[in-house]
Amino acid sequence: DHELAFLARIEDHQVDGILLLTNHSDDGRLVKCINRTGGVVLLDEDVPGARAPRLFARNADGARMATSHLIEKGHRRIGAIAGPHGLLSTTERLSGYAEALEAAGMAVDNRLVVHCDYDENQAVGAFKELFGQPDPPTAVFTCGDMLALGAMRAARGMGLRIPEDVSLIGFDDISNADLLSPALTTVRQSPAEFGRRGVAMLLDL
Repeated sequence: DHELAFLARIEDHQVDGILLLTNHSDDGRLVKCINRTGGVVLLDEDVPGARAPRLFARNADGARMATSHLIEKGHRRIGAIAGPHGLLSTTERLSGYAEALEAAGMAVDNRLVVHCDYDENQAVGAFKELFGQPDPPTAVFTCGDMLALGAMRAARGMGLRIPEDVSLIGFDDISNADLLSPALTTVRQSPAEFGRRGVAMLLDL
């Protein structure tokens, strides 16, 4: 609902344009509002049916690189904590994860892929689900750094050490990821560059 509240500011002439980055699937209200108001550039997540310019990250490439890094470290059972079903970022990042496994001659084990919202607390539960299995993974790729934070918290609670007992890699490179203990290995994105390009696209509308 907060996205709809921001879009209402365009209709109320409080702002002329919005860079919109959502993290959940649309129930139909968001696309209607975008198409009614205009003045929107979609960043990183798609809203199917929206008549708006789009700027997306190289999600599949980043996930492929992250998973390949874990494979190069010798891991063969690599789990994934993914975002919600239906989101572009989730689909593309899992695609890159699968491509890296297949390139190394490994099949995707769907038991090792757990979905949750991009929420640290939900990621705690997702990690526990992975490691409650008889043959848990030795490494985990998370589709976002907030998910990685939840995984780290869960690992500590279960007495698992990172990276000694389980390796972990994130995606996004949130602020101060290198200051975590242990430091979080993560796929770097550039929010500032995303913002600059998004604003340029808004100005062209």
